Amino acid sequence: MDEHATHKVRDPTPWGHEVERWLRSAATVLACTLALAAMWQSRSASAQPAAKMAPVSFDEAAAMLHASDPETVQAGIETLGVMGSRAAVAPLSARIRDGLPASLLAIAVDTLMVLGRPQAGPVLFELTRHRRPEIREKALVAIGTCRPRGAAEKVARALTDPDGAVRAAAAQTLAELGARDSIEALFLAFDRGVVGSETALGKLLGPGEVRRLLGYLGKAPLNLVGPAVMKLLERQDMPQAKKLEIISALQELRTPQARSYLETFAASPGSRKGSLRKAALRAAQQIAP
Repeated sequence: MDEHATHKVRDPTPWGHEVERWLRSAATVLACTLALAAMWQSRSASAQPAAKMAPVSFDEAAAMLHASDPETVQAGIETLGVMGSRAAVAPLSARIRDGLPASLLAIAVDTLMVLGRPQAGPVLFELTRHRRPEIREKALVAIGTCRPRGAAEKVARALTDPDGAVRAAAAQTLAELGARDSIEALFLAFDRGVVGSETALGKLLGPGEVRRLLGYLGKAPLNLVGPAVMKLLERQDMPQAKKLEIISALQELRTPQARSYLETFAASPGSRKGSLRKAALRAAQQIAP
């Protein structure tokens, strides 16, 4: 169907794309946390190897942000991140607005993400319009961690960003925020082939919206609709009647790929209710391999 012709081919495995994105997001937060701690410990050890290291106060760390040399600025950013105080958001936000080289700006955004404070929202919203796509992407991921008020509306705008990675980060962040008000925007993004919009829909759709998604079956390639469908089947808050409707819709496709999705679901923890597993297996058996 022409309206879906722009969809790009995505991961053909049911959960491959979603798992990969979740792991990458979790790994980013963990890596940033460990990196900040490791860099500060290394800096402290090398600064005074033979003497007892005097602790750096919050005010001293904040003052380091305005030093003339990049190394001191970076040390100030890292120190505030390791301290983990909510108060660190204000000086970091101010320094970002004053302007930072690209490498230091990336570290500052990562630090706000590690802090995970909603107060970082205003500056992160501003960074979603930064000229560098990698900074826009980082800001969106950080918003998902910080969860500031009004985040969904700001993030949804990034679904039309010129950069594909930024659009994908926006879809992922909307799912993490539980932004049900963004469902219409995500459907439009799905029609445009935005990677990640399908799994975001699978996480956010309510029972009354399932049929709209199922309307894509047989019209858009199954490897595009499949991740959303499988996510709906896996959700514990989705009524069993709706899951049976999804299983029936997959059976009606009568394709080997639909059979594969049904068999995958039948083998998953999400089908632990015997009736669902039996329904999925019975539907799969009605499709020629």
